[in-house]
Amino acid sequence: MSDNRIKEKTPIHLYMPEGTLPETPVWWLEDLRGKGVDALWIEIREKGKIIASPDTAGNGETGRIHGLPVIYRPLTESALERAIGLSSAGVAVDPRWVDHLIEHAGTGKKRHLPLYLTSQPQSPGFLKDELEILALSVEKLRSAGLVNLFSHIPVAHSTALYNAYGFLKRDLEVQTIVGITPHGEERDLLFQGALHIGSLFYEGFADAVVLIPRNRTLLDRHEAMGLLGIAKRTLATIGRYPLGYSVISCPMCGRCEIDIPGMTEQVERLMQSIEIEYREKGISLENTGGITVAVMGCNVNGPGEAKGADIGIAGGRGGSGTIFLKGRAHVTLPEKDLLDEFSKLVRDLIDEKIDTR
Repeated sequence: MSDNRIKEKTPIHLYMPEGTLPETPVWWLEDLRGKGVDALWIEIREKGKIIASPDTAGNGETGRIHGLPVIYRPLTESALERAIGLSSAGVAVDPRWVDHLIEHAGTGKKRHLPLYLTSQPQSPGFLKDELEILALSVEKLRSAGLVNLFSHIPVAHSTALYNAYGFLKRDLEVQTIVGITPHGEERDLLFQGALHIGSLFYEGFADAVVLIPRNRTLLDRHEAMGLLGIAKRTLATIGRYPLGYSVISCPMCGRCEIDIPGMTEQVERLMQSIEIEYREKGISLENTGGITVAVMGCNVNGPGEAKGADIGIAGGRGGSGTIFLKGRAHVTLPEKDLLDEFSKLVRDLIDEKIDTR
């Protein structure tokens, strides 16, 4: 069972290719921020309209969009000076541009600007060359006093990805940001996320995540939310991201007399609506420490097996069920009345967590 009461929150960024921002409705960005996106990566050219300066939410901060910090990624070396001048959250640059980077970011306040060195190996065969370029760039930047360094290198092959990020952390000792890009069906992406993100964070080879949509011209909200959900769930499983809630259930056995899949689905929908309800009040369940919910098949072993949960439902005999709190039976009710009482008790638990923050 995963524990969503996690102290550490991994930064999650969203990459926005050139041309997607003007077509993206404002409320999408606000919704993404509310659901866990911490910063935007935005492509920029030497000339053209600046969307993110000043903040379009009206607070006057340069380099932010609706409260989201912007990390500019210049598409050409000639756009680098402009990107550095506009951003207060960082720039994502080709490590080959290191001399130009030192020239424009090596003095004044920009010395502390986060620098995301982003390589683009054409195939795994070019990876060694890219890592050598990165190593030389990091050495030059540190010699110039630029030490707030991140590195991002997209590699599709799992073993190559693992070895590359291991080199970046162990040998170069830079912070790293790993990308999630959709390939295939959602279940393939879930497996990919668990394998790539999970292994890199588990080994301590990754520090942040950037979501990279497939569409280069229009940001698909469904795709962005799907990537965000996969990142959060994977990180939460390994203790790197707090969730507003998590639902666990037992695998069922001969003692089970309730519809576990059906009850779990109802509890999941209920928790989603409660989370939205509190978010509309300006309260994030993640910031309360989250709540763990269990749906168990019987009230014989269920409460004890899920004693780590804040609250749970366990099936009983004769169409009844028991609601338990912290592994102890609280009340036994007819199955038809369980969800109403459960909903009330969940809200009481959340309000208690809010009061004790």
